[in-house]
Amino acid sequence: MAKIITAAEAAALVKDNDVVAFAPDSLAGFPNEVAFAIRDRFLKEGHPADITTIRAAGMGTFSDDEFGEGCFCVDGLLKCSISSYIAICKRLARHVEENRVQAYMFPMGPLHQLFRAV
Repeated sequence: MAKIITAAEAAALVKDNDVVAFAPDSLAGFPNEVAFAIRDRFLKEGHPADITTIRAAGMGTFSDDEFGEGCFCVDGLLKCSISSYIAICKRLARHVEENRVQAYMFPMGPLHQLFRAV
């Protein structure tokens, strides 16, 4: 049965070392409010720490803002990013270049097939 919860309630479900999957295409379908709530909870409580995100398409605005995966670019929050494309999020790309976040890149097609299979 479907249940509607707030962004803060959704953020509270994410625990340290969890893998969080997103299925957006750029920012279309990306739950910014939930992402901000996860980040805000981390800044307030220190949890969830060391999360891994996985998505097939990039999440960002081609700028250095906090939208998309950019909001997770706080030291200690995001441990690993799995995607087909990170250049859309300059903040994430910079964190990867500086070895502050692990990143794994796979072709978009297999990642979409993974989401379909799950």
